[in-house]
Amino acid sequence: MNLVPKEIRNMTGQARAKSPRLRNAFTAIATVLVLALISNPAVVLAEQSAYTVESLEGDYAFVGTYSGDVARLVGTAEFDGRGDLTSGSARVVIVGGAVKSISYSGQYTMNPDGTGTMTLSIFGVATPPPTVTLDFVISKARILNNGIKIATEIQDALEGPSVVVPGQNSFVTHIFTRRPDREHRR
Repeated sequence: MNLVPKEIRNMTGQARAKSPRLRNAFTAIATVLVLALISNPAVVLAEQSAYTVESLEGDYAFVGTYSGDVARLVGTAEFDGRGDLTSGSARVVIVGGAVKSISYSGQYTMNPDGTGTMTLSIFGVATPPPTVTLDFVISKARILNNGIKIATEIQDALEGPSVVVPGQNSFVTHIFTRRPDREHRR
């Protein structure tokens, strides 16, 4: 004696008949997703990876702007990917034609969201060399094969007045652009 009504027994049989089709469809979708991840792991890594001090590594050129157009600054900076700005130099053209050559070195910190600070000693303007702090954000980046995000553009703002053009109380900003590698590092 069967206590399950015939209609329910038929529905269970139909579900079993459709089950292999559903299983095959699920397997096909899962296979496509796995293949997509294997063929382009950078997409997954990009979404998961945070910015680190390694994100700021290499040779950068920059242009600095002073509020009130009292001066213009062009220069270079070398970041080591470990938290140090190892070398940098710039030329500042001050309104009226005076030109100052400066150099600097210092450290930087990086937050996972791509913001950070640089603390630099500026040489060529005073003795002892003044120290300045700049707040920055990575505004453009690319992802290396190992999943590390590398800054290709950084924008910053100086905390406090300029030490290079004293007496002007100018607000100073810079835009850094990563230059092509001189050697293949990665």
